[in-house]
Amino acid sequence: MPSDAGGEMIEGATIAGPLRRSAMLYFRFRCPCCGHICAVRLSMLGQAWPCPYSGQRIKLPPWLSSARSAVVDWAGITEPDLLLEALSCLGCLRPRRLALVAIARTMLPDDDEPGERATAIAERLADGPAPPAELSWARRRVQDWLALPMRAEANQRRAQLANVLRAAFAPADWFALGPHHFHQESQSRLQCDVIRDVYGRWSQPVLVRGGWLRANAEAVPKVARAIYEEKHFADLPVLADALEEAGCAEAALLGHLRAPGPHVRGCWALDAVLGRLNG
Repeated sequence: MPSDAGGEMIEGATIAGPLRRSAMLYFRFRCPCCGHICAVRLSMLGQAWPCPYSGQRIKLPPWLSSARSAVVDWAGITEPDLLLEALSCLGCLRPRRLALVAIARTMLPDDDEPGERATAIAERLADGPAPPAELSWARRRVQDWLALPMRAEANQRRAQLANVLRAAFAPADWFALGPHHFHQESQSRLQCDVIRDVYGRWSQPVLVRGGWLRANAEAVPKVARAIYEEKHFADLPVLADALEEAGCAEAALLGHLRAPGPHVRGCWALDAVLGRLNG
């Protein structure tokens, strides 16, 4: 058995990219002391790791720099559970909650009033506490749905929705959602798209300048607030026009606002204008 006790840590591990093992996300890296390709759980990045071949302690680079530099086609990932697990390690609860809410909405059947109500309550928590009675009702519904007999397909789908909502209600205790929690394969790409709409440029944040917000009688924040509060995401190109008229030439920001979407509550570009990215 290799030991991780004593001795100096060796640096120089090169992160190669993610892989899945038993529905968990791992990162591969080349060990600088023995040259073997090894794999560690995402949570181990940034910590000391004992090489199983030499016993030397390897200093792994932190997750964020690893994910930035790794050969990872984040835009091409079509497995929502893998994408969520990776991005949820950024630590901010607001985008995590809103990404889960957006996924829940892709799972809602038509005319599902209780499901829509529970999802709306989870979404409301992103902007502050919900009324205790409403929150209690939603959590009871989630527990009831998880307790349904799993023989009927409709009950299985209801339980899958409940699992996602349970994570949305407690994003700080987020657990890895395996592929079985995302019941419609046809929805996987849409779910990945809404996750990316929320997390967006996590590795290269866009700086919104105060001058853009003050220009033209504060037209930009007024338009942004109206879109956010009313969820009129079809008006995001109008916000892009207002930003451009205020002097913004940030291609990534303007391009995302003018893109067809999907756009959801928590859209990174809209949140950037509203100053909500670190909320």
